[in-house]
Formats: sequence, structure tokens, C-alpha cells
Amino acid sequence: MTLSDAAAFRPANMDPDQLRLLERLLAEQGAAPAPLPEIRPHSVDHAHAEPSSAQHRIWFFDRLQPGSALYTITGVAELRGTLDRDVLARCLTEVVRRHETLRTTFHGDGQELFTRVGPATPLPLEFTDLSALPETERARAVKERLDAEALRPFDLSRDLMLRAGLLQLAPDKHLLQLSMHHIAADGWSLGVLLRELGALYPAFSQGQASPLPEPVVQYADYAAWLNERMREPAHEEALSAWVDRLQGAGALDLPTDRPRRESGSFVGGQVPLTLPAELMARVKRLADQERATPYMVLVAALTALLGRWSGGREDVVLGCAVAGRNRSEIEPLIGFFVNTLPLRLDLGGQPSFRTLVGRARTACQDGYAGQDVPFEQIVERLQPDREPGARVPLVRHMLVLHNSPRPKLNLPGLEIEVLPQETGTAKFEIQIELTPTADGGLGGQLEYAKDLFDEDSAARLAEGLRSLLDEGVARPDAPADTLRMLSDADRHTVLAQWSGAAAAPAGTGLLHRLFESAADRTPDAVALIDDALTLTYAQLDERANRLAHDLIARGVRVDDVVGVQLPRSAEAVVAMLAVLKSGAAYLPLDPAHPPRRLAELAEDAGARLVLTDAAGDPSAPATRPDVAVPANASAYVLFTSGSTGRPKGVTNEHAAVVNRILWMQDAYALQPGEAVLHKTPLGFDVSGWEWLWPLAVGARIVVAGDEGRRDPRVIARLIREHAVTTCHFVPSMLRAFLDGPAADCAGVLRRVVCSGEELPPATARRFTNALPGTRLYNLYGPTEAAIDVTAWQVPQDLAPEHETRLPIGAPIAGARLHVLDAHFAPVPPGAVGDLFIGGVPLARGYRGRPGLTADRFVPDPFTPGGRLYRTGDRARWAADGTLDYLGRADHQLKIRGQRIEPGEIEAVLGAHPAVEQAVVLPFRDAEGDLQLAAYAGLGPDDEAAPQPAENGDHVERWRTVFDDTYQASTPSAQEIDLAGWNDSATGESIPEEEMRAWVDETVERITALRPSHVLEIGCGTGQFLLRLAPHCARYVGTEISPEALTRLAGHLDADTTAELSLRPGDDFSGFTEGEFDTIILNSVVQYFPDVDYLLRVLRGALALLAPGGHLFLGDVRDLRLIEAFHCSVQAARLPDLTPVADLRRLVDQQIAQEEELLIHPALFETVAPAERVRLLAKSSPHRNELTRFRYDVIITAPGGACAPAVPDAWRPWAAGAPDR
Repeated sequence: MTLSDAAAFRPANMDPDQLRLLERLLAEQGAAPAPLPEIRPHSVDHAHAEPSSAQHRIWFFDRLQPGSALYTITGVAELRGTLDRDVLARCLTEVVRRHETLRTTFHGDGQELFTRVGPATPLPLEFTDLSALPETERARAVKERLDAEALRPFDLSRDLMLRAGLLQLAPDKHLLQLSMHHIAADGWSLGVLLRELGALYPAFSQGQASPLPEPVVQYADYAAWLNERMREPAHEEALSAWVDRLQGAGALDLPTDRPRRESGSFVGGQVPLTLPAELMARVKRLADQERATPYMVLVAALTALLGRWSGGREDVVLGCAVAGRNRSEIEPLIGFFVNTLPLRLDLGGQPSFRTLVGRARTACQDGYAGQDVPFEQIVERLQPDREPGARVPLVRHMLVLHNSPRPKLNLPGLEIEVLPQETGTAKFEIQIELTPTADGGLGGQLEYAKDLFDEDSAARLAEGLRSLLDEGVARPDAPADTLRMLSDADRHTVLAQWSGAAAAPAGTGLLHRLFESAADRTPDAVALIDDALTLTYAQLDERANRLAHDLIARGVRVDDVVGVQLPRSAEAVVAMLAVLKSGAAYLPLDPAHPPRRLAELAEDAGARLVLTDAAGDPSAPATRPDVAVPANASAYVLFTSGSTGRPKGVTNEHAAVVNRILWMQDAYALQPGEAVLHKTPLGFDVSGWEWLWPLAVGARIVVAGDEGRRDPRVIARLIREHAVTTCHFVPSMLRAFLDGPAADCAGVLRRVVCSGEELPPATARRFTNALPGTRLYNLYGPTEAAIDVTAWQVPQDLAPEHETRLPIGAPIAGARLHVLDAHFAPVPPGAVGDLFIGGVPLARGYRGRPGLTADRFVPDPFTPGGRLYRTGDRARWAADGTLDYLGRADHQLKIRGQRIEPGEIEAVLGAHPAVEQAVVLPFRDAEGDLQLAAYAGLGPDDEAAPQPAENGDHVERWRTVFDDTYQASTPSAQEIDLAGWNDSATGESIPEEEMRAWVDETVERITALRPSHVLEIGCGTGQFLLRLAPHCARYVGTEISPEALTRLAGHLDADTTAELSLRPGDDFSGFTEGEFDTIILNSVVQYFPDVDYLLRVLRGALALLAPGGHLFLGDVRDLRLIEAFHCSVQAARLPDLTPVADLRRLVDQQIAQEEELLIHPALFETVAPAERVRLLAKSSPHRNELTRFRYDVIITAPGGACAPAVPDAWRPWAAGAPDR
């Protein structure tokens, strides 16, 4: 074996003998590492020793999640035969005596964690006799006890780290359950424990002494040795190598069945995973060819699977476990030696599976070379972003391969079988653990986080790994992203069932014939209402017939295009219906658009003529034209925006639109006599069903004019006046409707259809609250298909999986939907892919754009002669066969090597109950690096919603602080109390001169607003009230501190009258709308609990302002300057030669510990238009934290003039301007 052979075959769990062989080969070739210092035995103080960094991490987790059994290692063995309980108990006690780590406890002393080794005492063997119970009851009792023990936490400060329980099921049948805490043991330790029991039991049974040699060192000795090594230069070099390899890496966002939360539950499940011997033999052959190990081949397969499951992620970090026992002294110890290696693999460039194995080999070799660097240190140095629900930073998915079969317990006179025992926990989102089987295969399980994944999804991942690995070793030179990962059963499900292939089209026909059939049935029924104009079916039919004859007389033929340059109106409906009757396709042209643009659209569409009114020739026949129109004739042409800026004309055919209308009727059952509101602009395909559907079934159209499309009040009036039962909203307009008069339409509206934008869950929840008896439907469809191709009814109560995103539903009748990868292969349910549309709804293509049509409308690989439209949207199949829309594929961004889906971020932001809409946009910073900015639109406050209990606790805490501060202060002057104003850097009071200048400036600015009827929220001890109240007609001051109000009341005299009230800032009870012309919150908002509380106060205050009144917010801490503020404070405190890295660390700590609320100025524009929000810089000549890092805000209520001139400190920027 050569050096390169040795390096290539170094496995993840290389045992000590293999490691010694490798070191010998390295030495022979002059590449031996420098010898490590020996571990010194008995080198630590047993009463106060330093733990290892891995132990520190687990202890820290235990403090964060007290009572968690996540790190409990448990195993169960069935013992058949004669068991000597006393001998077994003595054996367990001897094991605890031999291994100090099992009697080590953990203690926190301020910021320091230390360990203490307890004395050797007998280990309790908890015995329970269940043999007398009936078999069914006994089986239930066994399960309950085993499960309870597996979930029982350890007290790390008191307990032994080994527990033993024995259940007697019969005189010769027992179950032995052993549990250890991971802080004191690892998987290898379980084998040590079982081997020692196997050696001790026969010796003690025969009255002999222990045959085992005493351990040379203990775990505490190893921890001290390791901690010392971590302070050496070589260790820093190894750590830097890890940081270089992982710089910019992020955790893989594997699609989940339920959204990630801020804190996971750590509840886990398992599905079996078996790789048969025949497959593993082929894996080993490929590994041999590539100078790799079978583990490296598994790494290649799993990363390929995870990357493809995530929609083509090219940068994947996978966790690898190494035993960490690379010294002979620690080989026989029980202890926590295992380490996690974050392996980073690049899947870019469409590598073959063979190439990917080579990349996995390199990643593993690099990882093994630095395996002594604790994972905790790597994370601490990298400081990766903590993402919602992340159990372990950076690594969410783990692959563990044991290099030998599971250890067995051998006791004389007993037949022993180790039983599978689930802990019910999950440390990672996905962890695969495999062990060699007797026949040469691998067996184990895929453990998954239950709060994220369903069992079916976990099983699909396991099956996907088997399939991809099988095909990868069979076709190693094939691109890894073409290898099969879809089972035959799932392929049948997504292609034959969920795609819509099993459903027949809703029907055939022609659009105008649907109307004519309804007109024949109910000629006198009202067909259309447009303001004062009402048309019956017979009248509408007659008008359309005359105009159709006129069009035919002017040369219009089947499949021609006729422009309809009319506003949404009865005239427009007559015109579009007439065009259809003539056999042509209508092209909506909005008269509000520039004439040049309209001319370009008409020319691009090849319009034969353009209608600017619907009068037609009054002498034309009123009979229906006899035109033979085929079902595949074009019905309308709509223009959709193009990525190049040139609009694309899309032609849709009668058959496709008829199928869509008939499906809608089958699904939603619109009845004759019902009314549909026609309010969508004619250039959008939704407008088509708004008039075609009601006319097909004998219902009536209610036309909303241009003002009705935008004004929720007009919409509500039309709904009430005309008993409209059906209405369409894009979600953004639905939010505006819910903000206003939606509740007035309860009992009238029966169904609301949403499409055109992603429907946020928060909007859906508001809808069900405002209109509980109205059904809400979420539909999806591009212009390139007939209106909508999927639909989903929003339930009254949303399921957990719908908290961040609502499905777009299942295919409508006649539609075919496919989620495919880059090679047009279907992806498994749950995996991300590109959405394609086929079937009856498909448009003909782009008018006059054959190249673009061929690019976007591609051959259907699943239907001979069929076509699929490439939507450019990302989607996935949910477990119930509905589709999740995941945003645009062309909106993907690559930032610091990571592909980012802004839609994913938008979904997480939108999950917040206060966020109605979220948009994430890219921008480049000053250095040209791509960054992301998130914009959130907040919904109105729901005053009935309970506020978090934490708000009350927060307010009460500040009340106590204020009371204590004022009680301890002795103001130097009666008219101004400066208590509590200390310099953050020195801790000393800010000079009185500077404080007086601060107060004077604020009083000057408020006085400029000409206050008369004033409300001051947080009036304190009257710094401003005492100066302003004598000049006001009325002054009300509220405060949460009784001590402040008591002191203030003592300063009031005959010239200073004010109403004082003890209440929190968000309590506006007793005040009326328009009661005040000025409301003041000075140096108050930083003490509010959170932004929700602040917004509630702002909106409540603005509601009390008279028209033209002013809300003054003074001394607002600027969020944009938080880093600069803490940097200035720490720089003033630290010695001059403090390293920048230390300053950065301290600043980061202070920012993380910031207790006050800092506000970005943009927030104020969420409660008032920008033109009514004015920001004021501080102008005081004194440069302290009150003037350098804070600002004032004036918000002016509508109905009056803008704010009067107020002294300000903004100056035009100029070269050479002084830095003030």
C-alpha cells in the first residue's frame, strides 16, 4: 500500500489499528505528522476540571432545553435463561467505578463550566416484575416503561451518567435497558460497555476478580490534553483550513412538509434503510476504482440526492461523524470522543457520478486531516447565521457509517438479542445511520425530525438514496443529476394520478354557443347591469348579432383578430361577444393607454380592424351569424410582459377556454339569477371568466367602472346593491377590501376567487374572520394557458403546513401539471422542480414569435404529440397531491456561492401574523456585492387580538426601573429633573449644560407646532410639561411610573394646570377621535416591548389627532447607527491598543444584548404617507449619544397643512464639510 492508497482509503471511522498503519506508511514516506504529546494520567483536579468543548456544547444545550432527552443514548437487550441479578448489578457498578466519566457531574460557576468526579458508589439496578400481568397488558406495560425511560432526562449536575433498568417478563426472560447521556458517552462507548459486561459477568459469577486492566487514563485527562492542544499554533492552522473551506457555506434548505420554526421540538421518527449486499459489492468496486472508500461513495450519492431534492442546489454541506479515538490510551474508554465534520461538496458543472465520488473523496480527506478540530470551534469561528428551526448550525443532514457490526452482549448461560429501540428524538433534520450486516450489506435507519417531515417523505428520501446509489454505481459516467431517484410507485402517482391525466376534460364547444344556449333558455332574464343600463339575454344577443354581421361584412373571417378598444362596460361585452360570433378572436386594448402603444399591440397581433364602439350597423340582421367556427379557433389574444421588455401576444383557443368555464361551473355551481362582479381589466385573462361564466349559465354580470376596480367602498356598494355572490380579487386588492368594508358584504358574497398573485396565509385568515360564510378559492394559471389550471379551496382553519404558504391546488379538469427536473424527468413528491403545463388549457403559442413559442412550448415526453408549457415557476407536489408554488425560477440569486430563493424568504416573513405582504429584492452594496433587502407590508391592528403576555412583563419591568431611578434622584432645579441620563461609555451623568440644551431644542421644536390641546405619552417628571403646559389650552400627561407622577404633581401650580393619568402607552381609553392637535412621545419609544407595541401606539395616537394635527416623536434611537453607537462606547472604554477583533467581538455582544427598541426611520412610513413624515436631525452643539445617534420625527395628520417650519439640523452635503 502506498501513501496515496492509504490516504484514499482512510474511512470516516478508521479504528486505531488502521490509524497506526496509516501513520507508519506516512512515516516511511517522510510525511509523518509531528508526534503528539502523551496524555498525562491523573493530571487534573477531580473536584474542578475543565470539560471538553463538545461537552460544553451539550451542557449549554441542556441549559437551553432543560428536560430534553435528545442526548440520551439508550439500548435494550432481551435476556433468555437464568440471570443472576446481583452479579449483573455488581458488573454495572464496576463499570461505573472504572470509567470516571459516568460519575462526572457538570456545574456552572458564573461564565465557567467545570466538572466534578463523584465517588464510586453502587449503581442502582431498577427492577420491575411484570411476569404476573396478562400478555396483552404486559406488552403495553413494557412499551410504556421502555419509552418512558428513553425519554427520561438526566440531571447533569447530580445524576450518574449511566442508568440501568431490568424488566422481568418470565422467570427466564428479562429485558435489560441501559441509558447513558451523550455528554459522557458516544456510540463507540456502547460497545465498550457491552464488552466489559461480557468480561465481568462470567468472572463475578465464579467469584473471581475483574479480569479487565485498569484504564491508563480517564476522560478528564483526555479533555485537559485536548484543551491544551487547542491552544497550539498547529491547531489554529487546522482551524483556519476549516474556515477557508467553509467560508460562505450555508445550511441546506431541504423542502419540508411543515415550516421550520424558531425552535424545533426535537421529536423524531425513523424509517428503515437497507442497502443489500449485492449493491454494496458494486459500491466497493467503484470505490476501489476511484481510490475511495464506500463511505465516500455514499457521501456522493447522498449529497447528489439532497441537492436535487432541493431543486438543484449546487453547494451542499453534509455532516460526517468520526470516532475521534486516534490514540491507543482512549480506545477502551467510555466517553464523548465523536466529532462532527462538515463536508462541503460542489455539485456545480453537471458532474458525472464518478466525478462526484472524486469530489467526495477530496472533501473527506480534507476533513479527516482536520478531524481533531472540534465542530464547536468551527462554528464559533464561522459564525453562520442561525436559521429558524436549525437544530445544529450549518449541518442539518448527517451520514453515519459504522465500520463494524453493532456490538453484541455475550453472557454465559443466556441467549441475548439486542432489540431496536427508538428514542423518539432527532438531533438533525435528517440523519442516516448505517451498520454492516452479516451478509456484507448495510442496514440501519433514516432518522427525521417529525415537526418538519411526514413519515412518507422520510421513506421517499430513503428510497431515493437507494435508487440513486444503485444507478450511480451502474452508470458512474452519467451526469449525477440524471440518475433515477423516483420510485416506480411514485412515478405512477405523479404522472398517472396527481398530474390530472386521470381526469377527463370538462367539456367541449364554443364560447358564444354557451351564451346562446343560456339565452335560449332564459331570454328575458337579466344578463348584464352597467350602472343605469340593464340588458336581458335576448337584448344582449341581438346587439352582439348585429355587430357580428357588421364585422363579417367588413371582411372579418375565422381566426382573424379584432381589437376591442373600449373600457370595461356593457359596450365592451357586446363587442367581445360579437367578435366571437364572427369567428374571430378579440384583442382587448385599454383606451387609457398611449395611442402609440395601442397601435403597436394591434399591429403585433395582426388585427384586421379595431372597434372603438359597439354600435355597429343598425340595419344589420339581428339573427345569429351562421359561421362555422372550429373548436380550435382562436378566442382571444392577450399580451403578457416579456423579459426583454417587448410584450408577447398569447393566443388562446375556444376549446381551452370552454373547458375552463365548464370546469368552473362543475366546481362552483353558479346558479341562474346569481350575479358576478366584472371588475378586472380586460387585458387580464381573469376578466374572461368574469363575463363568460355567468353568461354561460344564465346568471348576470354586474360591471364595475374604473373607479370600482380600485375603490373597495365602491366594490362593497355594488356587491350590496346588486346582490353579487361571486367576485375576483388579486390578493393585494383583497387586503384593501378586508381593511375596509368587507364585513358589510357578509351574507351576500358566497364565493371569492383569488389569483394573479401569491395569496398570503395572513390574508386568508383575515378573510375567514371577516367573511366566515364565504368560500375562498386560490387559483393559479399563466396567460399561456386558459385562465387558471389549478385550484384550491381555502379551509376555515389552516393546517400547520399552510402557515407560511398556501397551495395552489390540484389540476382542473383537462389540465396536465408536471414538476420536472432540468432533464424533463418527474421529481419525487416533496422535491422542488420546474412547473410545466399541458393538456386542453394550453395556449396556441406566441403570435408571430415562432422561436419563442418553440422555446417555451416544448414536446410533452409523457403524451405522444402533446406539448408542455415551461412556466418558469418553481413548485413541488405536497403529500396530498396539491401543488406548492415556490416562486420564479428566474428569480433565483446566487449570493456568496449560495443559490437563494427570494420567494422562500418572503414566505417566512409572510408567516408573521402582522405581515400582510413581503417582497425580497436584490441590490449591490458599495463594494459591488449582491445583497438582499426585505420589504414588509403590515396589516392593520386587530384590536380584539390578545397581546403577548410578555408586553405586560416588559412594561412592568421598566416601571420598576423608572420608580427606582426617580426615588434615588435629587434634581438640581425644580423645573427640570435630569434623573437617569447617564453617559453609556463612562456611566457618569451627562453634564447639566448638555441636558438643558437637549431639552431646549425639543421644547423649541414642539412650540413651533403651535400646540393647544396636547397629549404627552410618557411625561416623566415634567421636563416638557412644565415648560409647555402654561401656554396650552389643555395638557394631558400619561405615565407608567407612580413615583414620576407624584413628583410632577408637586411641581404644578396655578399657572401650570395639567391632567395627569397613570396608564401604559398603548392605553387610549377615555379619549375621543380628534381630541388633540399635538401628541408628544419624547424619549419613550425605546422602552416599548417591540415593534408591534410601537405600531399600536402610533396608530392609536394618530386616530386621536384632529385634522392637520401633529404627532411628535423625540429622541428616537436610530437602528442604522446601532453598530456605530456601541463601537463608540466600547472604543471609549478599551485601552488604545485593543485589537480590532476584540472590539468587534465586544460590539457584537452588546448589540446582541441590546434591550431597548431602535427604529429605522422607514418604519414611520408604514403608518403615514412619506410626504406627511418629517425626520429631524439633532442640532445641539454638544456631541453626545443623545445628539449623535438619535433623531426626531413629526407625523402630520391628513386634513390640514403640512407641518410648519421647525428648527432642523440637516445641511447639504458638500466636499470638505466639517464632521459634526
